[in-house]
Amino acid sequence: MEHELTYYSCLHKGDTICITHAGRQYMVNVTETKPDEQICVIETDLNTEFDPPLDYVEPKAPALHKTKSSKEREIKAEEDKKVDAIASKFTRLDGRAITEA
Repeated sequence: MEHELTYYSCLHKGDTICITHAGRQYMVNVTETKPDEQICVIETDLNTEFDPPLDYVEPKAPALHKTKSSKEREIKAEEDKKVDAIASKFTRLDGRAITEA
């Protein structure tokens, strides 16, 4: 953008300038200038902020299903049974139950 601005010496509020990047042209609207309605961009530090593009459409979030299907619940129950079966085979070396502290 810095290179492209060398083609301009002055910008006015309401101007539309063309910026070329990677072979594509972008039209940029100058919506605000400070401290005046027109600014000189020669040998100056320029702070820029960008508004959302005028043709931008917010993507819709995918619908989330809050309830699990019965198949998912069955699979989870089977996995829990397998974990419990394996855990029941463990013993502590001191002889106490696993749930004891």
